[in-house]
Amino acid sequence: MPPSSGAAASLPEEVIAGPHWMRFEAPDLICVRAHGNVTLAEMRDALAYQRAVGERQGRVFLLADMSALGTIDPRARQDVGIIRSIPYRGIAVHGASFQAKIVIKMLMVALRVFAPGADPHLHFFSTEAEARRWIAERRAALDREASGRS
Repeated sequence: MPPSSGAAASLPEEVIAGPHWMRFEAPDLICVRAHGNVTLAEMRDALAYQRAVGERQGRVFLLADMSALGTIDPRARQDVGIIRSIPYRGIAVHGASFQAKIVIKMLMVALRVFAPGADPHLHFFSTEAEARRWIAERRAALDREASGRS
């Protein structure tokens, strides 16, 4: 998808939010590595960046390394309204603990409540390679669908 013009076009390739980082990979992938606990401010910074990339690129795939995730501030888990404005087309999580998987699934349930019809296609994987492979397959399927081929 071609990037749009405007302020969003000047987004940084990499963003640090506390001990966590995000990196944009063309054409539409955001790689996230969570390290330790996630505060409300960090969650808001991360989601604002993801939304800005989504506005610029038209869609977002998220590749999230949650192997070093601590806890997510309960206020951050409740403050999910911004998520509905992010055009996720696939979220691939790898390295998540059982507890992290539960919290992430709860966030997706909240997304569906606040944005009926939203389906970010969340999947969990053991490795980054498996997650990247799934994103590539999902992107190709969406591109074929958009061009009228099946």
